[in-house]
Amino acid sequence: MSHNSRLGLVLSGGGARSAYQVGAVKALVEIAASMNIHYPFPVLTGTSAGALNVTYLAAHSQEIPLGVAALEKLWGDLSTGKVYNIGIFSMIKSSLRLILELATADLSPEKTMRSLLDTSPLRELIQKEFQADAIEQNIKLGHLHSLAVKALSYSTGISTTFFQSGEEINSWEYELRQGQKTQITADHILASCAIPILFPPVKLENEYYGDGSLRNYTPLGPAIKMGSERLVVVSVRRLGALTAPSGPPMSPSPARILGILLNTILLDSIELDYERIISVNNILSELPPDAKTHLRPVKVCMLAPSKDLGEMAVKEAHRLPRTIRYLIRGLGRTSEAADLISYLLFEPTYIHQLIELGYSDTMDKKESVKKIFIPTE
Repeated sequence: MSHNSRLGLVLSGGGARSAYQVGAVKALVEIAASMNIHYPFPVLTGTSAGALNVTYLAAHSQEIPLGVAALEKLWGDLSTGKVYNIGIFSMIKSSLRLILELATADLSPEKTMRSLLDTSPLRELIQKEFQADAIEQNIKLGHLHSLAVKALSYSTGISTTFFQSGEEINSWEYELRQGQKTQITADHILASCAIPILFPPVKLENEYYGDGSLRNYTPLGPAIKMGSERLVVVSVRRLGALTAPSGPPMSPSPARILGILLNTILLDSIELDYERIISVNNILSELPPDAKTHLRPVKVCMLAPSKDLGEMAVKEAHRLPRTIRYLIRGLGRTSEAADLISYLLFEPTYIHQLIELGYSDTMDKKESVKKIFIPTE
C-alpha cells in the first residue's frame, strides 16, 4: 500500500464525549462504502478514550461496518457504573486514601490508587473486549497497516506513542516525546485513558503511565510517521466556541477550573496541531515546483461537533449517579461544571445523543468528506 493511498484516522481524548466519535466513524464508513472502499482506515491512531475506539476498530478492520456496529452497541450499553465504581463506600475509600497519602507524604511507587475514582470496572471491560490476536491478524492480512496509542510516563515525563505495524517503521525520539514499537495490550489502552487525578495511573513494565493527552504536542504526528498523507481527525469540541457559565461574573469554582484544565489537556493539542498542518500546507503551496524540502503537504479533514457537548451534558446531569452528583455539587454550580460533567456522563441517554450528533454532523459534510477518501496524486 503506497503512502498516497494510506488514510489515517485520528481520534482525540474526551471521556464520555468520545461517544461522538462513534457516530462520526459510522458515517465515515457508510460514505466509504458508497465509494466502494472496504478498508477505509489503514492507519488508526488514538489518545485517551480515542485509543479505546481505534483499538476496537483495529480488531474489526477486516469487516469494518460490523465493527462499527459492535462499537456503537458497546457504547450504547455503557453506564457510569461500568466505567468507574459509583458506590458511596468506594468513593469515600478512594478519596480518603488519596488525601491520606498526600497528608502523610506516603507517595511510594506501590501506591496506585492516587485518584478520585476507582476504574476497576473499566479495566474489566477493556480486558474483556480487547482482541490482540485479531489486531495482529488484520495487520498480517493487510486489512490494517498500523495502530498507535499514546500515554505519558509519570516517571520520565516523556509522551510515548506505542505503535504496532507490519511494516518496518523506525522508533523515534524527540524532546519529551518518543515512538516505541510494541504489541499493543489492554494495559496500553488503560494507561492512555487514565485522566489525571480522576483515574489512577497504570503500570507498564517498570513505569507508571497516565492519559496520552498529557504533553501530546503533535497528536497528528504518529499517523504521518506511518506514511499517511491524508487524515480524518475527529475532535469532540465545537470549534471556535467555549462553554461559559451563565449568570454574572463570579470567582471560578473548582469545577470550572477543573473543566478548563481537562479541556486544555484533552482537546487543545489536536486543534492546535491541525492549525499547524494547515499553515505548513499553505507555505508549501507557495513554494516553486523545483523547491527542495523534506516537508510534504498533508490533506486533513477535521470533524467536530456542531453543538456544545458541555451544554448538552448539563441537561442530562440529573442522570448521573447520586454519589457523582454530590461530588460535583461540592465543586461548584452545575453550569460551571458543564465540561467536567460531559467527561463523566457515561449514561445511555447522553451517549446516544452524542452518537447521533456525530453521525448527522459527518453526513452533513458528506461531499467534503468524500474528497479525503480520494488518494492524492
